[in-house]
Amino acid sequence: MPKKLSGQNSKAVAAKARKEEKAAAEKARAEQLREDALWADSDKHRDKKQVGITSLCVLYTTRVENDKKESKISAPGHPINLKIDMQVV
Repeated sequence: MPKKLSGQNSKAVAAKARKEEKAAAEKARAEQLREDALWADSDKHRDKKQVGITSLCVLYTTRVENDKKESKISAPGHPINLKIDMQVV
């Protein structure tokens, strides 16, 4: 028996529905991004200050670590100091 035609291609109708759903989701996402951009907290001066504070913290920690290393090396019984003392004698 031949198929009864309903007048529309069911696969095309399903594809069109998926396409419309995808377009609606993309439109909603774009609208959400636009709204988030309006509410974004973008204070350039605060951001610049925070970058400076962060770099100072990193610099301070590296200096403290280096000072600790130097204090361990400058201890009287450290092997590097013993070699130096032996060369001087």
